[in-house]
Amino acid sequence: MLIALGIVTLCLVAQSSGVDFPGGMLGSSGVVLVLLGLMIFLHPGRDGVFPGVGRGSIAIATILSVHDTGGRGGINPRVRCELFVRRVGGESYVASTFFHVASSGPFSLAALRPGAMVAVRCRPGSVSRVRIARGLSPLHAQWALDRIRLAEGEVECERLDVVREGRETRALVLSCRPTGDIVGDYPWMVLGLRVYREDGDWFLAEVRVAVPLPVIPRLSAGTELVAFYRREEEADIAVILPIPTAGVGIRLYA
Repeated sequence: MLIALGIVTLCLVAQSSGVDFPGGMLGSSGVVLVLLGLMIFLHPGRDGVFPGVGRGSIAIATILSVHDTGGRGGINPRVRCELFVRRVGGESYVASTFFHVASSGPFSLAALRPGAMVAVRCRPGSVSRVRIARGLSPLHAQWALDRIRLAEGEVECERLDVVREGRETRALVLSCRPTGDIVGDYPWMVLGLRVYREDGDWFLAEVRVAVPLPVIPRLSAGTELVAFYRREEEADIAVILPIPTAGVGIRLYA
């Protein structure tokens, strides 16, 4: 990278001094453009993927385990993450990846813990080439998670409409009971809620949600959730399930 920058600088200095390079595309301007293109093409992004070689599709993974390899990237430890990966097309599998964790923040060891959801990049046609996605737009990651859950029947399109069109508020969990139904690995639960209006008043509501197993203990009576409701139809309720996430911000709407 530094060598390429040095060559570009020399070319620009030579051109400003009146020195010309022979050959149309090998003229000084051509050399500068070619070298700049190579620098962009060959410089890896923050997640270690070369952008010019195809960054792969976005998937959502649940962290199964994290192991310290003993390696270091500067002061940051290198860990091996076992992941359960779900792709937008419906494919799911277990994969692993290596990652230099940060000392703090959404990519720290505290955030990348078993049970947390994280956005990853998958190389098409290869289940072994998975990388934790850095520098990804939260909207892109949320889109992938919502598409996966819609396809699996874990959330309804109408529920996501409430999130987009409704008012954000808070809701207090009063009860949580199983229905006996299961979708994939998620049991369906009915949450009894006290939903607070903007004016401080409240109303009672029930919402049927598919809940990941690690989230069930977090839905005990007294738990406060972020909720959404339509003012004109208060029976239309959506909530954010309290599942831990790492990396870019994603929300588990239900």
